[in-house]
Amino acid sequence: MHALLRDVGVPEPELRRHQRPHELSGGLRQRALIASAIAARPPFLILDEATTALDVTVQAQILRLLELFKEQGRTLLLITHDLAVVSQIADRVIVMKDGRIVETGTTADVFAAPEHSYTRRLIASIPSHRPRRAATVVDRAALEDGPVPSAGVTVAEVDHISRTFRLPGGSALRALDDVSFTLHPGRTLGLVGESGSGKTTAGRILLGQERADTGEVRVVGTRWTDVERRERSALRQRIQAVYQDPLSSFDPRHSIDRILTEAVGVLGRHDRTGRRLRVRELLDHVELSALLLDRRPLQLSGGQRQRVAIARALALEPTIIVGDEPVSALDVSIQAQILDLLVRIQQETQVALLLISHDLGVVNAISHEVLVLKNGKVVEHDSVSNVFDRPQADYTKELLAAIPRIHGAPQPISPTIGSII
Repeated sequence: MHALLRDVGVPEPELRRHQRPHELSGGLRQRALIASAIAARPPFLILDEATTALDVTVQAQILRLLELFKEQGRTLLLITHDLAVVSQIADRVIVMKDGRIVETGTTADVFAAPEHSYTRRLIASIPSHRPRRAATVVDRAALEDGPVPSAGVTVAEVDHISRTFRLPGGSALRALDDVSFTLHPGRTLGLVGESGSGKTTAGRILLGQERADTGEVRVVGTRWTDVERRERSALRQRIQAVYQDPLSSFDPRHSIDRILTEAVGVLGRHDRTGRRLRVRELLDHVELSALLLDRRPLQLSGGQRQRVAIARALALEPTIIVGDEPVSALDVSIQAQILDLLVRIQQETQVALLLISHDLGVVNAISHEVLVLKNGKVVEHDSVSNVFDRPQADYTKELLAAIPRIHGAPQPISPTIGSII
């Protein structure tokens, strides 16, 4: 078992094998699932977004494992929206839209000369190929000159926080170790690192959902530790979250109208008519039609649900939004739309955004600063340009080198790997 977990990139497999699923990060759960799928050595394996939740270094490790499967004579069907992964490993590609096949062919042919407009649009939407947000933000100098000085205006300060979790058997896991960062109005800090590096734990501590063992967290000047339990809800209104899967945070029985109306009502500023008008304003803000108000979350697409999640967060007029993998479950064309939406909302509201993501292309697309975590420690923190163009830490260089890039398909090996986009 240890060897199998090690093959799929699970760190400290002797320790992790005793943990329960809810004690693992999303990426570690995905690795464990892949390990269970390959344990029986099946001749045919279907991978439905199998690498979507993985950071780039582990993704590269899994792709090497899949190549080994090919050499051993196994056949794989790879279902994914990650075109870079497809270009690296698939022999043939099928592109689908609205339940129909719009293009098919060898990977080399499809990526070198896509024939259908939808395929061309998908390739153009890949975040790592998109212009950085500086193309749409006036303050280009602020993006290029590095982090805002700590003496500038801040809306959140995370000072030297550490967090250790006790595991079964008496062992301990150091999730965060002396981590510090600040958030500023109208700016985005990208928080990146491998799965299990402490990204989500840092976000939960900032949101007040977890307590740090040491260090302080201040939100709009107030320390979480200074706030009485009955007063925490008022401070929580200032900091909202958008998660990878909004469906899990919605009551599936409630309509979109009820979900947003309840959020608007928390502020207590509007009567019934005012709440109705505010809900429609929020829908306009996230570019959704009011015709969707009577629908339930399951009746919406993934992109529509994520827009509703953003609208619900905006309903409380937050100063800070924590986006924990907010676009990783979306295909690249919808992902591009949501990223553009976040940029526009930030320009209009000056909300500060903490973007937690394992997708360096997404971080590169809309962040001003980047903080890189490894094993709970900060290894690099600088402007997006410096981190991506002139990385200093060896670990950052490894992350950037592992990013899958669009290129021609490898030489076909029988049996083939097919991909459905």
